[in-house]
Amino acid sequence: FVQGYNNLSSSLAMCESLFGIDADTVAAQIDASNAYYGGNKPAGSRILFPNGNVDPWHGLGVLEAPRESEPVMMIDGASHHFWTHIKDEITQPQVQQAKEDIQKQVVAWLAESD
Repeated sequence: FVQGYNNLSSSLAMCESLFGIDADTVAAQIDASNAYYGGNKPAGSRILFPNGNVDPWHGLGVLEAPRESEPVMMIDGASHHFWTHIKDEITQPQVQQAKEDIQKQVVAWLAESD
């Protein structure tokens, strides 16, 4: 998958042709979803936002930490959710490190008391 190959107009055309959903409906649903979940500034706590720089979706992700308690990670050379694969399947050292960093962060959060 080449970054930039899939664009908005081709995705909207696919929604229209396959599902009968026009661009105005898609835009309205995106607005509703962003309003409900906070768009690229979601409200919450203890949220980690991992991104891979070769993930074609990373541009739609949270790329700047909304708050100190909600860190962002950019994993060089990683694609979409590659750090969720089982450890034995991960060959890239930077993805292995990201998986370890994610686990450390979750463990730290679980050790905190409110």
